[in-house]
Order: sequence, then C-alpha cells, then structure tokens
Amino acid sequence: MKAYNIAEVAIDIPKQDFFHYIIPDAIKTKLTIGKRVVVPFGNKERIGFIVGLLDSSPIKRLKEILAVLDDVAVLDADMLKLTKWLSEYYLCSQAEAIKAALPSLLTKKKVRISFEEQNSNANYGFSFPRGKIKNLPKNLSFQIEKCQNKIFLLHYKSKEEKFGIFLSSISKVLSKGNNCIFLVPEILYVNEYREILQDAFGDIVSILHSGLTEREQFSNWKRIIEGKALIALGTRMTIFSPFKKMGLIIVEDEHQGAYKQDRTPRYDAVNVSLKRSEFSNAIVILASPTPRVESYFKAKQGEFILLKTRDKKPDIVSTKIKVVDMRDSYGYRTKNRFLSRMLQEEVGRVFLAGNKNKVVIFVNRRGFSTYCRCIGCGFIVKCSNCNNPLVYHFDNKMLICHFCNFSIRPPDICPECGKYHIEFAGFGTEKVESEIARLFPVLKTERLDSDAYSRRIGLDKIIDKFEKNEIDVLIGTTMALKVLELEYIRLIAILSLDTFLNLPDFRSTEKMFNTLMHILMSKGMSHPDARLVIQTYLPDLYLIKAIKRMDYNGFYRKELSLRRDLYYPPFCHLTSISIKSKIEDTAKRISFLLKEVLDKEGFTKKLEILGPSPHRIKKIRGYFIWELILKAKDNNYVCNALKQIFKKIGCRSRRYISIDIDPR
Repeated sequence: MKAYNIAEVAIDIPKQDFFHYIIPDAIKTKLTIGKRVVVPFGNKERIGFIVGLLDSSPIKRLKEILAVLDDVAVLDADMLKLTKWLSEYYLCSQAEAIKAALPSLLTKKKVRISFEEQNSNANYGFSFPRGKIKNLPKNLSFQIEKCQNKIFLLHYKSKEEKFGIFLSSISKVLSKGNNCIFLVPEILYVNEYREILQDAFGDIVSILHSGLTEREQFSNWKRIIEGKALIALGTRMTIFSPFKKMGLIIVEDEHQGAYKQDRTPRYDAVNVSLKRSEFSNAIVILASPTPRVESYFKAKQGEFILLKTRDKKPDIVSTKIKVVDMRDSYGYRTKNRFLSRMLQEEVGRVFLAGNKNKVVIFVNRRGFSTYCRCIGCGFIVKCSNCNNPLVYHFDNKMLICHFCNFSIRPPDICPECGKYHIEFAGFGTEKVESEIARLFPVLKTERLDSDAYSRRIGLDKIIDKFEKNEIDVLIGTTMALKVLELEYIRLIAILSLDTFLNLPDFRSTEKMFNTLMHILMSKGMSHPDARLVIQTYLPDLYLIKAIKRMDYNGFYRKELSLRRDLYYPPFCHLTSISIKSKIEDTAKRISFLLKEVLDKEGFTKKLEILGPSPHRIKKIRGYFIWELILKAKDNNYVCNALKQIFKKIGCRSRRYISIDIDPR
C-alpha cells in the first residue's frame, strides 16, 4: 500500500470542508480513508475524519495528526461518496454530513473500536413463508423482484397487502445475500414493525433512532457493520446504516414530513434514499396510502414505477363523514363557539350506545387560550423575546411562549391603557378538555399534546388507560393520531379544519388530506357505527369533496393544477434562506444584500425570488428573522449560485444565514 504524506481531514467546523495535516511516519501504514483521527485544532484536540490522502500540500506550516482511533475504517467508499453528495446538495460541510451518518458516540468521544470479522460471502437463504400473509399480491411482488436499481411508488389501499409486499421483497433480497434498510417516519412506528420483522426473519434486525442512548445506537450500528444484523429498522438516521451489500430500501409513509431533518444538515431521508440507491444499485420502495404530490407526479412522468394494490370499495362511505358548517345557525350561533351542537349530539350518541366507546377530538393548538388581549384598546400580551402572542395555560395559570418557553403571570390590568379589560381568547386543548368536562361531567377526559406528553403521560400510558376503560374522551393535537388503531373508538372529530389550513405553507391542504385519509383508514373508523365530524367555515372546499369520496386521484389533479398555476413543486425546487440576527437592521440588510448580489450576478434569469420579507414568525428567542424563497427548475443551479454568492458576501455575513433545500 502506498504511503502518503498529507491527509485531508474533515473536522466539524461549520462552512468548512477539510484541513490538511501531516501524516507522521509511525502511522503512515495504518492510515486509510474513512478512519477517525485526533488532530490539533487551535489550542484544542478534535476528532476528524480522513476523506483524502495526498503526496503534498500547497499549504505551509502544517500540523501533524496526533493519533488514529480505528483499526478499520468507520466510513467505506460508498458512504464517503454519499456524505460528499450530501454536503454539496444541502450546502453543509462534509464533516457535518459525516456527523449525521455516524452514531454520536463516534463523533464526540475518542473511543477506540474494533470489529469482529464480517462474513461477507454468506448466502442466508431466507424464504418467507407466504402463508403468513393472506392474499399476497404475487404480481406486484414479482414486478419488484425482477427489477434492479429501480424506484417503486407503492400506492396501497390495504395494510395487509402492503406488509405482504414488504416481507416478500425483503425475503428475496436476503436470499441473495443482500441487506435491507427499512425507514419509518417516527419512533412510535418502530415497535410495531420490529415485531413483524422479527417474527418473519428472526434476530437479524437492528434498530436505529434518536430515542436510543449513545451506547445503544453504537451497539446496534456495530451489529450492522459486523454482519450480525441484515435489516436496519428506524427513523431517518437509519438511511446511513453501514451495509456493504445494499439490496433494498423501504420508506414507509413517504409523505410524512418527519423524514426532513430540521437542523444542519437539513437532509430529506427520502431524497437520500434515492441517492443511496443510485450509488448501490439497490431497489427503493416508497410506500404511502397518500403519496406526496411530487412523488405521484414523478410516477406519472415515468421516473418512478407506480404500483397499486387492488382497488376495492372503501368501507368508509360518505354517510360516516359529517361536515359541520360553522357559519350555519345549527353550528355557529350556539353558546359554545368551538363545540357545535351536532358534535355535542354525536358525543352523547356514542356514550348512549355503550360505556366502552371512545371519542378522539383533534385540536391544532395546545394550551387553554391562544392569546390574552385588552378589549378596551386591543393590546395583545406578547413574548419579549419573540414578539409572538403568549398562550394561557390553565394548569399552571401562566402565559407561556411556545417558541422560547418565556412565561409570566397574566396581568390584572392592561399594560398599555391601564384598564381592567383583559380577556382570554381563542382555544387550545386545555380549554376543549375543560368544556367537554363541563358539558359531560360523567365522562373521563385526557389530553395528549406535547405539554401533557412531556410532563405527565406517555403514549404507552394513554393506550393502557384506553384499554382499561379509564379514558372516554381524548383531546389532543396530531400526536393523538397514534391511538386510532385502538378498539372502541366510535367518534373522531376535527374541531377546526380551518386552523390546520390557514398556515403559510402551500402544502397545508395536502397535509390535511393525508391526515384525514389516515383517520378514515384507521382501525377506529372500521366499525359501522364510527363517525368522523369535521367542523369548518369552508364546507365546499375541494379537500372535503375529495375526502368524502376518498378520492386521492381527484385531489391530486386539483392540487397539481393549483401548483402549476402558482409555480410550486413538483414544477420547481424550493430553497428557503433564513437570515437571523439580534439586530433587525442587520438581518434585513443581509437579506437585501443577498437578493442584490443574486440579481447583479445574473442568477435571477433562471430562478425566481420571493422576498426578502420578515419570516412568518418575525422574532424567536431574541433573534429577528428575514427570509427569501428561491424557485428554480434545477436545484443544482441554485446550489452553485449560492456557493458563488457566499464567496462574494464574505464569512461575516455568511454566519447569519441558514439554508433549507427542498423544505417540507
């Protein structure tokens, strides 16, 4: 093996790619690309990753590598290629990309690791017993099995058929000595799928997600690299599982926004799975009962292969869906402005029919009242750090900011006009729970939102209380979707459809359609007596018409037409640029500077700029935020443009800027 003199070392420093270090003679034979090293950086020692080896460097006065931490590379050539692409596409450093791809224990601590020898030539000979799944769709499984390096979009109607396709495809992949990555959007899905996979294939499943401890993550990752685990199951981080022989990547519920990372690197695991497939010739199955508009469009254009399970008449008919027009006197002109008369009657019907029956009510906001105002002068009490209305929480009698957790006691008099005209307005989960308890005092209520979840109760406890008949009515945010597979649910209510839709997000209607379809396909709605009540001021919205017919294709056509007119994905790529500063003029100045330089350099010929303008949440934790949205046909063009622009505006301005490629 050739001995090199210089190593390119990626260190976790924002906006920097790598640094050159001298390789001491004593470790030249040990050093290979993909290993971790300890290097001096400033007056500290840092962990770095070898991403390249050179004979010489144009840089003078280089420092030496201090130590090599690994006997075997923790990153193989394919993973380095993937992290390199990740850094270029999502505009982060390669070290930041590598950090996302490895267990945190390896990126933070100088732990030395060794591996047991992997048996890379094993042919495992798995054959999943087809009898375990009834009516296994042989034609769909065959289409997947006969293809290589193909991307399939599985639009399923039946969970049973979906599982059959998954298990049959995994069995074929394992029988060829290849491996499988199985992605789920959230940790709550993991236990269900782990039981299914372990029942089918035994103890060859390794779990990866952020809910594990550092040691657990590392141990499960190590099982994969040693060949003891052949299937990796978990959330978005699982896409970086260190398999040598990738055969299949399954992305369950590909429409879920949880696949998008919300901090640097802001990668989309669905997008990364497609790129990993390209590098490894693996098959990808993107599965969803309600595929993203972008994914379905690609399938219609021939970029993906569209697979559909058998169409059958849905068990849910329009008579099970009740839409309450809140403008109507029957719904609106009652003493209670958020619980219509129809909804109250439906709650009563459910519990007259049986004492084990349950109700689930969805509310878009937590807290008791969503703002506190003076009815004399109109003053609204806001957060001093974020300038957002404070939410009143009845549990602790405090006004709380949901962005920075700043809290104060409600004022007795108006701080603006000094008069006693303070009132609490709007409603959240706490107020709905209080009102249900007032109207139906014999019913046992429970809340499931991020306040209750973190302080008092977890999902497992909620399920346990449901099964023990200790809950009659559950009021929650979308977190409560997780309980809809339980028995005895006879009524599900969307308290205010409009609050889910009135968001500055062009996907808000699509997301609500997905949520409603999830509800309609849940076990809770399968009972003949189950009902879905939707309260809205927009009863004629195309979303509601499509939901009543469970018509995905009709919804897709309407949504696609609107996006074509407005030039939104799938007809363009979006890039969100946020500029944060504690001084508002600085954030504003840099945002206008960015637009000016983009225009001056001629980049606006191939991209459209929205803004700059204040972000919809103008201030968070003391930072003012301004925003630009870029629209372009080719996202690579945007990435190259931004790289050139950042060189021109300099590092001082760059530190205020964060980039989100393909925001969800």
